[in-house]
Amino acid sequence: MSKQKLAFLIMLVGFLTLSFTHWATCYPLIESAIGGTEEEKEVPEERKLEFFGDFRIRYEGFFQQGVPTRNRDRLRLRFGLRGSAESFNYGLRIATGDPRNPISANQTFTEFFSKKSFYIDRAYIEFAPKNMPFASIFGKFSPQHLTTSLVWDSDVGPEGACQSFSYTSGKLLKNFHIHVMEFVLNEQSKREDAWMVGVQGMAEFRVSDVASFTLAAGDYHYINEDQIALASDRGDLTSHATNSMRYEDDILVGYLTEFHLVELFMKYSHSFSRRWPMSFTAQYVRNIEADQANQATLAELSLGTNSRPGEWFLRWTYWRPEKDSVVSVYTENDFPGTGYHSHRLRFSVGTFSDQNFMFSIYFTRKLEDESYCLLKRVQVDYNLRF
Repeated sequence: MSKQKLAFLIMLVGFLTLSFTHWATCYPLIESAIGGTEEEKEVPEERKLEFFGDFRIRYEGFFQQGVPTRNRDRLRLRFGLRGSAESFNYGLRIATGDPRNPISANQTFTEFFSKKSFYIDRAYIEFAPKNMPFASIFGKFSPQHLTTSLVWDSDVGPEGACQSFSYTSGKLLKNFHIHVMEFVLNEQSKREDAWMVGVQGMAEFRVSDVASFTLAAGDYHYINEDQIALASDRGDLTSHATNSMRYEDDILVGYLTEFHLVELFMKYSHSFSRRWPMSFTAQYVRNIEADQANQATLAELSLGTNSRPGEWFLRWTYWRPEKDSVVSVYTENDFPGTGYHSHRLRFSVGTFSDQNFMFSIYFTRKLEDESYCLLKRVQVDYNLRF
């Protein structure tokens, strides 16, 4: 199937979903107007509106042999509103950050006391009818599918639509989800648009009353992704640009390879007690369009929780994305990008209600380059949720 036909098919799915959403919303109103009783009309549905946010202060240090030590202080502030009405959920979140960087909401203390900027970080509406195994979200939102920062940094807010189909059971199969994604990467008036279309299936199994096992598989197909490379070259995107590039007459024209990612994911969770949950996560990603440097892996082990004052967790994470395995501008913000591998040790302890202290250290090396000296990156955070 050509990319043009695939894009048309995805747009058709989105249109049909939107049509169904409109019909499902209007039908009860029409039914009520035609045949509903006065008592039915007078009973309003519950409406909820919630304010939320978080604030983080961070010290960060970079230490590498042969490179001047770098120290910086940063802040991140995010706040918004979310609510529900009838069969709809909606939300808006404002955040600090650089609009050219999709994988960070940090602002560095610099530029002579100049003002810090806020931007729209999330803005969405979700159709989620009660007692139905279906939901559809539109706008700029957090990923609805199961993911890690190997492919999508936690700050990435995709734009477009996602349909979710869910099944829940109290038996061996706890729940099953299918997510269908139509993400708009770039819209142009006189050229073809850039898209990411994908699907993921996820199943969580009950091993025992205190343990569960999750399996997921995904397929993510980028369409006209060369526009990402060109935006990075122009400076319109400032996140990692470490994939292999293609040049014609010394002019950058796009990526050396296309990106079509297939993903396998597993997670085992065991709760020794409320205080001591444990989990192990493993993820494998392959870019089937690339002939080499096309595999990425992640492993993570976590023990404990910081949900209450005095409680703590310890977490180890390992990333190894080869150079053309994933799209570098969206991968984990806290290491240099694809073509590197990194270990992170993280310790966090709860201090007060909805507050915690966190210490992280990264040990990063470049793949297939022994001359690259070990990079140590230290982060000391204080986090507050409200």
